[in-house]
Amino acid sequence: MLRHLMNYRFSEGGLEGHNFGNIFLSALEKITGDFGKGVAEAAKILNVHGTVIPVTLSDTRLFMELSNGKQPSGEHEINTDKQFERIGVKRLVLRPRPKANPLAVTRILEADLVVIGPGSHYCAIIPNLLVPGIAEALRKTKAKVVYNCNLVSKRGQTDLFSLEDYVREINGYIGKERIDMVTYNIRKPSPRLLEKYQADGLLIPFHNTTKRKYRVIQADLLSEEKVRRKRADKIAATRSFIRHDSDKVSRVLVMLLELEGYESIIKDIV
Repeated sequence: MLRHLMNYRFSEGGLEGHNFGNIFLSALEKITGDFGKGVAEAAKILNVHGTVIPVTLSDTRLFMELSNGKQPSGEHEINTDKQFERIGVKRLVLRPRPKANPLAVTRILEADLVVIGPGSHYCAIIPNLLVPGIAEALRKTKAKVVYNCNLVSKRGQTDLFSLEDYVREINGYIGKERIDMVTYNIRKPSPRLLEKYQADGLLIPFHNTTKRKYRVIQADLLSEEKVRRKRADKIAATRSFIRHDSDKVSRVLVMLLELEGYESIIKDIV
C-alpha cells in the first residue's frame, strides 16, 4: 500500500497530475528548510534500507543545446522532444552551475561498486555527471563501475544508439574510459509488447567487438510485470512498457562484487 501511495497521481482538482511522493518530499524540504535534510527525514519516515544521497543540493535546471541554436530545458520538455536526434545535440549543461554534495563525492570514493543506470539517458543519467566534482570522483574511485544498459532506445532521441554509443557518451562526460562492465538484456519481449512499443523506441543493439575495454554481462534481465499507463500521469508518454527486473539486476550486481571467484564457471561474459 505504501508503494501505491508514493506512486499515486491525483486525477482531478488542483493537484491533478501531481505525484504524492513528490509532494511529500517537497513538504519535508519546506519543513526542514533543506532538500538534503528533507530526503533524510523521508528515509526515516519510510524506514528506507540504505541511504539516499542527492548529487547536489543546489537549485539548478537542465538545458540541452541543439545544433540549430534552440535550448529545450527541464526534464519534461527534453523528455517529450522527439526531434533533437535529427537536429543534433551539442551538449547538456546545468544552470546555474551547481555544487556537488560533499557526501555524494565521499561515498563514490569509498565505494566498492558504482552502478550507473538504467534510466533516461539525457534526463536521468547524464545530469549527474554534469555536477562539478561527480565526474572527477568517478575518475578517481577504485570501485568497479557498472552501467546497466537501457532495454530500449527513446524515439527521436537515441534511436540510432547501440550499447557502444551509450557507453561512449557516458565515458565522455566522465572524462575517462571508466566503465568496467555493462549489463545487457538478451531476452526479447513478447511480439505483442514489441509492436506496442514501436511508437516509443527500439531494442538496443550490441555489436560484439574486441576493441572495447569494458566487459558485457549478457543475461535475462527482463521484467514480466505488466505496465499500465494511468490517465492521471502527465508524463505517461515518457514511461516505458518494457522494464528491467530489479531482482535479476541486483543478483547480477552482487555477483560482480566477487567476480574473480566465479570466472571459472561464468561462460556468458564476452
